[in-house]
Amino acid sequence: MKRLGWACWLALGAPVACKEPAPTSDAATSVAVPSAAPSASVAAAPAPSTVPAPSAGAPQPKLSAVLEDGKLGKLSFERGAWLGELERTPPARVLVTLATKDQPLGPRARTAHFRIAELVAPGVVAPTALRALSVAELSHAADSPTRKRLEKQARVLGNGSVEVALTLAPAPTLTRVELTRLGEDAPAQGWETLLGAREPIPEAQQLGLAQYQALLVIDYVSGNAARISVYRHAKTGRLTATEGNEAFSPVPKEGAQNDALTRLSRHMTYSKSLEERLGKLEREALERALGWGEPPALLVTPKQVEECLERARSVRRLIAERVKQRGADKALALP
Repeated sequence: MKRLGWACWLALGAPVACKEPAPTSDAATSVAVPSAAPSASVAAAPAPSTVPAPSAGAPQPKLSAVLEDGKLGKLSFERGAWLGELERTPPARVLVTLATKDQPLGPRARTAHFRIAELVAPGVVAPTALRALSVAELSHAADSPTRKRLEKQARVLGNGSVEVALTLAPAPTLTRVELTRLGEDAPAQGWETLLGAREPIPEAQQLGLAQYQALLVIDYVSGNAARISVYRHAKTGRLTATEGNEAFSPVPKEGAQNDALTRLSRHMTYSKSLEERLGKLEREALERALGWGEPPALLVTPKQVEECLERARSVRRLIAERVKQRGADKALALP
């Protein structure tokens, strides 16, 4: 039976909300989705909400609920990336990873990365939700040029829905930092210098450095080869990863960071909470976190689950060796 076209689904009056389809048995290995900085243009007041600029000492708030059930009010394609707004008060700006004919598993790869991150170091990766939106809802949210692009590129499932991953966009107050720049004046070089030194790390910088270190671990464990940047709050030093989040990249993104484990191996000080969470990472919890649909099926393959666990064990061995060399008090001095 031929798959219905975009116009046919609209003519049939596809429902605005589609039940999430059970994932197929396809591996969640996606083609890297091009990421771009969100557009500065936003809707009229009230101003759209984004990943908040975290206050000192306060944990990054959980905003997953905003992404799980908010109606998509606007959808556009700007500078190589899909951007959207959820109908909220105020509206929520989101980065949209759309399942396309060329990149059908992109949304699952982005979501898998977030869910792995929440087990390893909660709050470092921007909240992300995997949803199945109807053709009608996507078309209604898009302007004419975007609608034409959707019609050509979107991968429509048999029930008239399209899989999308929605990631909360970074707040305008956050600064984009390229992790691939390691010159003398590059922030990442400064972080590496502090983490690689034997001297105690200043308390004011400990939280930001712990998050940077955790992001390296998340990307290594999840097989992410698309990381270029992270967003940083100038006053608190807290980090939020919004772009380049994907699990099991089949092809490294041009210019992306590719030395996470090498950087980790040079660190003299590690995060105590990171070490504890890695120690608790087990197959059952990982598979439960990576389930989607009804009945739940994995967003990744069983082999990829095992790869995650083995990489986590590799990092634990690295940390254990440093603890043996320096003692737990010095080697696990980060929060």
